[in-house]
Amino acid sequence: VDSVYYAFVSQKEDLPMKVILINVHNSTDPTEYPGPARIAAYLREQGIDTKLMHIDINSEYSPDVYAREAISKLPIDYDFYGFTLFETNASYVYALAKLLKNKKPESFVFSGGHFAATAADSVLEDCQYIDFVVLGDGEYPMVNVIRAVEEGKDPSEIQAIKTRDD
Repeated sequence: VDSVYYAFVSQKEDLPMKVILINVHNSTDPTEYPGPARIAAYLREQGIDTKLMHIDINSEYSPDVYAREAISKLPIDYDFYGFTLFETNASYVYALAKLLKNKKPESFVFSGGHFAATAADSVLEDCQYIDFVVLGDGEYPMVNVIRAVEEGKDPSEIQAIKTRDD
């Protein structure tokens, strides 16, 4: 994390950070998840450029095939890519995280949500492409992580996130 983190900070200089929160979702489940919208609203209030995106899972495809199709829909100019993680979408999110990190290795890929928070160690073990997991509500931890990166500090020291260094 440190080598990617410091290279990332040195490249960014004074450009504003951009965050995209992505809900990878099975289209047969009509449930709406307000967490990412609340986080996006709070980040925007803090002056952080934040976008919400919804991508439906097509269960006819394997996670790798799905990810190759879905990656073309994701903008590549973001600094942080966040995913709400469920047991039902984890393999799809992991496949997307891999493609994102291969395409833009200096970006931060993270996950949050109840499943991610309760299984944070397993998430980080299962997917080397996820940089950190947000534990609990994401509004304040994400602002703190983004500000730390902007200030050239190590975001792994932020409380309420879990990294491999913890």
